[in-house]
Amino acid sequence: MRRIIGLGMLAGVVAFAVAQVGGAGLLSNFAKSINAATSLSATYTVTAIAQGGAEGYSVDFKKPNLARIDTPTQLIVADGKMVYTLDKKENSYFKQPETDEVLLGNLASDETSVWSGFFNASAYKPISTKSLGAKNRKGQTLNAIEATYDTKGRRVITYFLDPSDNVARQAQLDMNDPSGKATSVLSTKELILGKDISADKFVFTPPAGSKEVSLEDMSSGKWYTDFKEACSIAKKSKKLVMVDFQTDWCHWCRVLEKEVYTTDEFKKQSKYFVFCKIDAEKGEGIDLAARYKISAYPICKFIKPDGTEVHESVGYKPTAPFIAEMNTARSKGGM
Repeated sequence: MRRIIGLGMLAGVVAFAVAQVGGAGLLSNFAKSINAATSLSATYTVTAIAQGGAEGYSVDFKKPNLARIDTPTQLIVADGKMVYTLDKKENSYFKQPETDEVLLGNLASDETSVWSGFFNASAYKPISTKSLGAKNRKGQTLNAIEATYDTKGRRVITYFLDPSDNVARQAQLDMNDPSGKATSVLSTKELILGKDISADKFVFTPPAGSKEVSLEDMSSGKWYTDFKEACSIAKKSKKLVMVDFQTDWCHWCRVLEKEVYTTDEFKKQSKYFVFCKIDAEKGEGIDLAARYKISAYPICKFIKPDGTEVHESVGYKPTAPFIAEMNTARSKGGM
């Protein structure tokens, strides 16, 4: 594992106390503390070490189901009944009924998952945990927990908890992908638990000049996570299914999502494809990975609604070469 951020000396007494609790106990305390809070407000930065430069984020949560998530590319507002998602680049937004699945889905990314325990006390389920003792981080003495989220140790998150409330103030994500390693660091500028947050914070006001995308338009570019459902939609709409087989630890899968799937060129391909994301190491993904002989990541399979494979794209490719692969799949699939 690559350790980028320098760690200071152990604070003796605190380190001893942390060691007695253990990693699992500390992570459990974090989950309980953040879930017990009636509200949470945080401003923080996320720095991808290889790329450099910190990006700013902010979150505001209020029980039972109110949320505002402000990222460099999106603004997401959940008002208890609807979830609004604004694409800042396109200045367009869509809305969908709020459910627990939709709400938690917006906290599944690497940049926001550290806060997911606020709404779901069972959000943190690593394969293993280890206490690293008390660490000095930018002048703060924080309790460090190393949590490994897969059996091969490829996705590791180190949480740095404030001993005063057991809540993370920093986190480090190490992606030990065979195709390349990457480290990201989350650092809070401000974190407040239990303050009264104005209801206005959870009211979505469309920006000037923005346009609403219909539910129909939104569904045309939707990413499905159920293969059978994706094939059913593809059959009805006479499209191919593009299945993105990925894993939690695959760094280049995340790069493909961020740099290719967000482009206009890719989005226009929704006229010809139903998009489906499958975790090849979980649930139905294990059987599907065996069926389609998945052995490297990222890999996209282009499949007819009856399950027949017509083409594949292996490895990360920039937008133009990736679109070329999609065009090849269309040709082979008779689209």
